Amino acid sequence: MRIAFSTLACPDWPIERVARLAGELAYDGVELRTLGFGDGPLVCDPALSDPLKVRGLLAEHGVAPVCLATSLKFDRRVFPPIIGRAITDQEREARRATRLIALARAMDCPELRVFAFEAQGRESRAGAVRRILWRLGMAVDAARNTGVRVLLENGGTFATGSDLAEFLDEIRVGWFGACYSVATACHAGEDPVAALDRLGDRVGVVRLKAHRGGKACLLADSNDPHEEVVRALAARRFRGTIVVEHDLLWQDERARAAIPTAENALRHAIETIYSWMSQSARRSGSGSGHGANSGVAVGV
Repeated sequence: MRIAFSTLACPDWPIERVARLAGELAYDGVELRTLGFGDGPLVCDPALSDPLKVRGLLAEHGVAPVCLATSLKFDRRVFPPIIGRAITDQEREARRATRLIALARAMDCPELRVFAFEAQGRESRAGAVRRILWRLGMAVDAARNTGVRVLLENGGTFATGSDLAEFLDEIRVGWFGACYSVATACHAGEDPVAALDRLGDRVGVVRLKAHRGGKACLLADSNDPHEEVVRALAARRFRGTIVVEHDLLWQDERARAAIPTAENALRHAIETIYSWMSQSARRSGSGSGHGANSGVAVGV
């Protein structure tokens, strides 16, 4: 199991500073958030830099890019409902995915996060699934033979692990998996430990978003059962990545002043995660160990 943090925590930092902090705090890697090609508010967006430079700066500090987190989604409405398929560009999302997959590959980043997202207007859920699967399938196919795995994150109409499983059951290829957001699933009323058990090894990333009352907070103070999730993942010898999300990107300056800084929140998060994992190991009667950037395996 690897532990990483999302660059949502440090939107104003250059990638060198991101890499330095990750190394100092003994994170195994970094999830690189991108808003796509072009100008944007994210200074460390890898789409605005040379991918070889990004890869090199991270490597200098002993960390790796673990996931390229995109905003790509596949719910764009087809209009008019029938003829729209013939007269509109149905491969736009696949082309965007292809460019982002190439960026991930150039950085030696093994996974790319995307969304399904939601039904449109009065559309049935089944209709939304069919439309999304059509486009998502083309995007996933673009990752074939690239070494990049496309991960679908729960959100919108498809907020639970059960929703993710519906897509995973339709697209059964090794380069397609799940990114599971604990906060999103809990908000939808799902038991995250049970959901992760059902999804099994199809999960590449488990996202821990620390928030209370709609504001970012320290991980141990969060509303959601992150401790229970981490202990369960440790006991099951999870082979994917835990990503800590301390979201400052979408906060204005006033809001940022009222919540923990990136340095404090990320230091607290990794110390807390290792503490939970150690407690899980002691309770199971097994030893545990971890080293900077070496990954973690905790047995039952």
